Amino acid sequence: MMQANRMWYRGLVCLLIGALVLTACSSTAEPEVIEKQVTQVVIETVVVAGTPEIVEKEVTQVVTVEVEKVVTPTPPPPSEPVTITWATWGGAAQADLYEQAIEKFHAAQDMIRVENINSASVADHVQKVQTMLGGGTPPDVIMLGGETVPAFAAFGATQPIDAFVEADASFDEHDYFGITLDAMRYDGKLWGLPKDFNITILYYNKSMFDEAGLEYPTRDWDQEMFLEAAQALTKREDGRVVQYGFADSPLNMWFWIWQNGGEVFDNDLDPKEMLLDQPAALETVQWYFDLALVHGVMPTLPELMQSGGQQELFASGRVAMLADLRGATQVLNQITDFEWGMSELPKGKEKRATVFNWAGYSIGTGSAHPEEAWAFLKWVAGPDGVPIFVEGGNALPALWDLMEDPELGVEQPFIDSLPYARPFFASPKWGDLQPVLMQYLQLMAVGEMSVEEGVPLMKQEADAILVGE
Repeated sequence: MMQANRMWYRGLVCLLIGALVLTACSSTAEPEVIEKQVTQVVIETVVVAGTPEIVEKEVTQVVTVEVEKVVTPTPPPPSEPVTITWATWGGAAQADLYEQAIEKFHAAQDMIRVENINSASVADHVQKVQTMLGGGTPPDVIMLGGETVPAFAAFGATQPIDAFVEADASFDEHDYFGITLDAMRYDGKLWGLPKDFNITILYYNKSMFDEAGLEYPTRDWDQEMFLEAAQALTKREDGRVVQYGFADSPLNMWFWIWQNGGEVFDNDLDPKEMLLDQPAALETVQWYFDLALVHGVMPTLPELMQSGGQQELFASGRVAMLADLRGATQVLNQITDFEWGMSELPKGKEKRATVFNWAGYSIGTGSAHPEEAWAFLKWVAGPDGVPIFVEGGNALPALWDLMEDPELGVEQPFIDSLPYARPFFASPKWGDLQPVLMQYLQLMAVGEMSVEEGVPLMKQEADAILVGE
């Protein structure tokens, strides 16, 4: 699996290079000779007044010259609808949302038709985009996971949209949360607009807290109070855990590290060095894995995978607390056996922090209809398109005006967590970096490698990737 993950990114590079070479070799507009008035300085001979003397003198004059220039005519407005392609990924429920968006966009205007090309998974989506790029028919609009924005930009799969933004008087960057728009930037350019985003909070089973005689979590909780509650809520029968105090998304330790003053990388959006070997981070990595391996309040990684995941464990009444994104509410809202609540994450030794991840839309390099692609991109990532994807509780809107829209019903803990949310990591090297992280984190998570041994080895490999060795 690790090799496969690396290969599709390397394949992306090769296909993009081929696509760009094809573009460079394609036919261009014929040069055209045109007349142009220019101002230039010339030398004239003049007679000095009152004398027979003739001298040379510089004078400025406007002259008409012929120049050869490639003239790209402004295309006339289309008389027939233009069809653009929109590459996305997601299951049946998500695909239905894409179709709803297209129907709504078509109803709003009649000159741009959108064809959705949806893939079942992210990996399938990337492969599909590769194929289209290699075939010289790039998608006009491409959906990207946040961590892949720099990779697609660096490899030339997408194009910056700064010129569209500057030329469009109807578009205002300030409509978006700054963190969401900044997450779409790389190398000083804006590579797309945020689709939506998500942040992690704490969910809890009220019935289990009531039974244990514990007060519900509040924003005043710290990590020590959290661990004490997790221990009190964990139940064992005949040496076997039948109720865990806590479950987490697999290997989701990043916000715990930030809360304790540690860092994972030197830069969240284009890292060059891993910093997990620093004392605060290293101590937190050990604390995180100890939740399962020492304290036994969290399922081990194999248990979590065999049980169907942390949401299934929580929904079935086998876990008292859950750290997860807003998308978890789609599962939790189906619960009828007990009441549950939500709170901000416990604070750490140094500060509050939560992880922020995101998705967005970019315009494909070589799009045959960039203006139409921008029109759709702006719409689907704007106030008309975004509600389609956040009304069901799957994500959070990237637009200020929608965050507190009562019709969207964004829960208060998410709003309260916004000021200290930090982006998940993004890098042009993410395709090579991710499998290395997963390899070592999994070994440490099951106790096959100690944190003291695993973190330095992981850092060594990660740093080599990040600096291009």
